[in-house]
Amino acid sequence: MSPKVVVALLYVITVWGGSFPVAKLALSQISPINLATVRFTVASILFIPVLLLSQKRRGEPLPIPKGRDILALNGLALLGVTTYFMVQYTAVSLTTASNAGLIVAISPLFAALFAALFFHEPLTTRKLLGIALAILGVATVSSRGTFEFSFGNKSMTGDLLMVVNALCWALFSILGKKMMQRYSPLVTTFYITIFGTLWFYPMALPLGVLQKAANLNAAGWAAVVFLGAFCSVAAYYFWYWGLSQMEASRVAVFQYLQPLVSFGLSAVMLGEKINPATVLGAVLIISGVILVTRAPQVQIESKV
Repeated sequence: MSPKVVVALLYVITVWGGSFPVAKLALSQISPINLATVRFTVASILFIPVLLLSQKRRGEPLPIPKGRDILALNGLALLGVTTYFMVQYTAVSLTTASNAGLIVAISPLFAALFAALFFHEPLTTRKLLGIALAILGVATVSSRGTFEFSFGNKSMTGDLLMVVNALCWALFSILGKKMMQRYSPLVTTFYITIFGTLWFYPMALPLGVLQKAANLNAAGWAAVVFLGAFCSVAAYYFWYWGLSQMEASRVAVFQYLQPLVSFGLSAVMLGEKINPATVLGAVLIISGVILVTRAPQVQIESKV
């Protein structure tokens, strides 16, 4: 395993894990929809030269989608960017950053369920056990070990929204498989980022997004640039480069570190308390995800 690849993937996991506490800090100055809009505006602007240089290095022109591909990319953008980050940032504004970073890690569980539904991939005993463990982990984290639930509690509402967020990402991943084979993953991500950003504006402009962005202080803009440049553009570039350098199954191992990074950075940056219930929930969630993602899988064909 190349040290350069390891460093690149560790960078990706670190910034993705850190995105939750950084977003939490930014949300003290700006609303969820406006934060998502400004973040992806920054990402879209920076993505253009990065992608053009990448295509030039590969000796390939930038493919221009047409017809049904434009509709499909817009649909994916609405789901995987606009809806996903509106839900995520609303959730982060309600719950703790550590809870958000842990709960979003269950998206592979929903992916397994969708694979069973759409591609008839069997739900093995191992996968079902993993799903059960992760659900128990989410319940432990959200209730802080009491298993008493009240959705009048804004933190639990945020946790529930993070479950919806994980579901959105799993569905996006399944539906986006064909498009990422038709184009490259980086090109697909570029167009989805651009279209997703455009879909934010009809909602954000009436909320005064331009004025709100102008009113951000230096810390607020640092958070936005971190999210847009380092978590979106640079992270996706290095992630897909890592995937091109080693087997996907080995790259996926790094994903298990993301909730732990989020957990740790939330404690350091925000002073969020680490309690035994959260630690137990984290262990259950990560164990469940490992059981699901490391289980033998049937090859999924592109049928969507």
